[in-house]
Amino acid sequence: MECSIFEILGPELAGRIAEVSDPEERAILEYLSAAYYQVYEYGIKGAPVSRHRVDRAKHAIAQYYQFLGRDDEMLDEQMESHISSLHKLATESE
Repeated sequence: MECSIFEILGPELAGRIAEVSDPEERAILEYLSAAYYQVYEYGIKGAPVSRHRVDRAKHAIAQYYQFLGRDDEMLDEQMESHISSLHKLATESE
């Protein structure tokens, strides 16, 4: 099992992200990457992820969805599920 930001964003964005040339989109993705990395780092260790970090990552993802004109109504559920998956990976690797 792999846990990455693409599980939240969806596989169709993976190719798009690899070829971003728009400076505004690139800046949003850099913010998203930094915000998500903090969630990932804590989650993969099985440590509690602070609400602040989760909210920052959700905000960054919502900002990217808004840029793309995409709906983010499932984001809360996706994020909580993703953190649970990270914690599960942490316990399996012990």
